[in-house]
Amino acid sequence: WTNLHDSGFFQEVDIPAELKGNEAPAKGTKDSVVRISTKAMVPSASSEGLVRYARVALLETVSPSSASSTQREGIQVLNFVVIPADSTSLPVLGIDLVSLPGGKHLLLLDSQPMTHPNPYEYLWQQWHLGFVKDNPKFPWGGDFPEPVQAYVSKNALWTTLQEQEDPVRIIENEVYEAFVAHMDIYLNLLQRCSRDLDTIQGKNHQEAYLQYRRSNDPAKPMLNSLFGTEWTDRILDEILFPQE
Repeated sequence: WTNLHDSGFFQEVDIPAELKGNEAPAKGTKDSVVRISTKAMVPSASSEGLVRYARVALLETVSPSSASSTQREGIQVLNFVVIPADSTSLPVLGIDLVSLPGGKHLLLLDSQPMTHPNPYEYLWQQWHLGFVKDNPKFPWGGDFPEPVQAYVSKNALWTTLQEQEDPVRIIENEVYEAFVAHMDIYLNLLQRCSRDLDTIQGKNHQEAYLQYRRSNDPAKPMLNSLFGTEWTDRILDEILFPQE
């Protein structure tokens, strides 16, 4: 988040107090709560027409007696998204890291195409070869539903982390290293494109993508259960996947 801010493309923006965070009792976890927190950024004055929005959401199970004591056996979700200007062909940068009770850990890291064919896919080919392809720690996570397939590139890191090794250690090391390298490529792309915005203008399906995420995001049922449908609809519409 700091690296993205320091890139100069974004500036922090205030989030309405009622949407900065929320918490609810953690089901199936004694004396703990599930807490969500959000941060967002909008384009700096020099980046309008290039990028539109960036935000991070963290959902974690914590002990109320110690706000910093994360419960590893509970729900843990990190969702990070960078949305380009909606007049461009640029991809959406996203990472979804989901840890669920029972030791299930899902990860999707991708620059999600907003046009077809995807003119930027080649940029992550070497990254994919170095971090993902034939890596036994990142086996393919399975086929996506048909409506989702248009929003996933061929170079995505999509996996269910295996229990043979400590998933937390993998997340803190291999996954983090892959994420930093992936975001560096994305920021380099933004830097290159900022010199000539005309080269990236074009039709895209960003509107359909955002609508799909607001309506069908995999986390929506869980958020509804924890925080209620009214609050969930607001945070999806206004913070997580805003259209405007």
